[in-house]
Amino acid sequence: GSTSPAACAVAAAAAAAGGGGGGGGRGGGEEARAATDRIGGDMAKKGKDPVVATLSGALAGMVETTVVWPMEYTKTHLQLDKSRRYKGMVDCARQTVRAHGPLGLYRGLAPVVVGSFPKAGIRFGAFNYIQTQLRLPDGTVTPARNFASGLVAGACEAVIAVAPIETVKTKLIDGNKPFMTGLREIIHKEGFRGVYRGVLATIGKQSSNQGLRFMAFGMYTNYMTRDSPGRTLASYEALVGGMMAGCFSTLCNNPFDMMKTRMQGLRAGEYNGFVDCFLKVVREEGVLALWSGTLPRLARVVPGQGVIFMSYTKISEMVAAGLVAKSEPDTQVWYSWDPSHKLAQFSSQRSGRWEGQHCFSVGVASCAGIEKR
Repeated sequence: GSTSPAACAVAAAAAAAGGGGGGGGRGGGEEARAATDRIGGDMAKKGKDPVVATLSGALAGMVETTVVWPMEYTKTHLQLDKSRRYKGMVDCARQTVRAHGPLGLYRGLAPVVVGSFPKAGIRFGAFNYIQTQLRLPDGTVTPARNFASGLVAGACEAVIAVAPIETVKTKLIDGNKPFMTGLREIIHKEGFRGVYRGVLATIGKQSSNQGLRFMAFGMYTNYMTRDSPGRTLASYEALVGGMMAGCFSTLCNNPFDMMKTRMQGLRAGEYNGFVDCFLKVVREEGVLALWSGTLPRLARVVPGQGVIFMSYTKISEMVAAGLVAKSEPDTQVWYSWDPSHKLAQFSSQRSGRWEGQHCFSVGVASCAGIEKR
């Protein structure tokens, strides 16, 4: 697995406490264990800090949005396509490239990338805070409590960030207009209320999305760490868990996403609210129309959630390690991403059970061919 920055911080702190030479001795070993326990405990606390969760989630959200945007673009077009102009996801992408060039697949990305920073930050920060409040006395969290935490976090995210961002994005894609031109037209024709079209459907989509995803990812994490509770997931484990959670949530709540898209498009005036949209779609197009766009949405959400959960796991470790280093001015924190150093094993051995010379030797090894921060 890849090296954990948090583990490198613990190793470096232990090396600093272990003395200036290979013979740290018994006293150096005791100091190394004390330093390891102290820094490891500080990082565990920082990792649960809502500020760390908010910043880490914001950065991870920007990464995820940029990576999977072409799939989001084609998904939105298919959900807006009442005339059945496109034969599927690939055909939609092909027609877009033919008409507007490869960059046409990135229409509407600008407002969403900007919005993904507060959106994902609010999501992870709110979830972290609410989950902490709902923890049982023994520190564990049940799937139902994870679902409730995600539900509230998704609703907060929807009202504050997602509704206006998604409305602007959908209208830009529907009208094939650049960001500023499209935004001016929306405000001119509909006023600022125009950017909050479909807010109820958005709340339904986002709250159910995040509730289902965090619940599924929590269950996956508990299963993967059943032999070593508290262990941080490796990158590939977080990637797989995020993809599974994304698939589960998409299949369960696609009707919310489909109706949200209809109510935020240029023909949103055809629907008189969330219930009216639901009834008209079912009556005129059939129940299965509620799952239109499921395939491209899966193609966008599954890798996207894998990327964001993996990014969040690693970024939060780096942010927590950086905050610990700032609070420990005499500690040098080293990051190494070379698997050959095998420092990832420290992530499951933070109890300070090693001898001082071992801490020191691994700490020195971590300084080979890497950047100092």
